[in-house]
Order: sequence, then C-alpha cells, then structure tokens
Amino acid sequence: MRKLQWMAMALLVTWGAGLAAGLLMAAPMGGPGGGPAGLGPGGGGSGMGGGGLMAALGLSQAQKTQLKALRRARRDKLQIARNDLQDARGDLRDLMASGNASDDQLRAQHAQVEKLQAALEEQRFQSILEVRDILTPAQRKKMRELMQQNQRRREFQRGRQGQGGQGGPQGPGQGGAQADPG
Repeated sequence: MRKLQWMAMALLVTWGAGLAAGLLMAAPMGGPGGGPAGLGPGGGGSGMGGGGLMAALGLSQAQKTQLKALRRARRDKLQIARNDLQDARGDLRDLMASGNASDDQLRAQHAQVEKLQAALEEQRFQSILEVRDILTPAQRKKMRELMQQNQRRREFQRGRQGQGGQGGPQGPGQGGAQADPG
C-alpha cells in the first residue's frame, strides 16, 4: 500500500511538473502547440497550446514575464539533468547487455540512475513550487482543475490504448470511444 501511495505521488509530481513546465515553456512562445514540455497537440498534455494554457489561467503580462525568466533560469539545469539521467540509463543497459558486469557493478549503476532520477524529480517539483508562487489563488485553483481534466483525459486515452485504440471494452463502436471526457 505504501508503494502504491509513493507511485501515485510520483505520478502527480511528474504530471504537475509537466503542467508547470508547460507554463514555463509557454511564456515566451505563446503560440499553438506549446513547446517541448508536452503540452499541446500530440504531446499528451492538456491539449491546449501554450497560449491557450496562459489564456485559460488569465496570466497578466507581469506573470508571463516572470514565467519567462523562470524558464530561462531552469532550462539549462533541467536539460543537463535529463541528459545525465539518459546517459546513466544507457550505461546500465550496456552493463546488463555485456554479460561481464558483476552484481555489485549493476547495483552501483542502478543506484546512480535512481539518484539522478530523484534529483531530476526534485528540480521539477521545485519548478512547480516556483510557478505556484507566481500564480494567484484563483489561478492555482484553475491550474488544479486543468490538471484533473488532463488526468482524466490521459486515463481515458490509456484505456483506449489498452484496447488497441479500438474504443471501450466492447471494441469499436461499442464503448467509450465516442466522446473524449476532457
């Protein structure tokens, strides 16, 4: 049960970080499709472009400027952390495939991957807190609502993918594929 709670919290933090990153990425772009944060068409995010997200939250020009500065300050650090994690995962895969690595070597590399993953999640979480500090209480509430809508949409899409993209449990035309709940 404890592991399930941890996984749910990790999912929430990761998703919230994606939304916060979307706000950060949207600040300078403001156009359809958002940016590499995953918000916008095909990105699995809120389904709104960066400008749509800002419009939905009703950000002031001052807030947009603050988010843009925050994005600039965080961008390089997050990219370095993502690259380090990707490299460490690749090293672990290489060790596993080599057949020559000892259990101790594998455990050490796995521990390194977990350490880098935790550091990246901490940076993402810090970004969420910084974005929240910029938002008003009403905007925070709206952001929470958007997060909930996005979670429902993703759950719906995962359900459809589990059925081979063919609708609900009964197959094409027989179940939940007619309307997107989000």
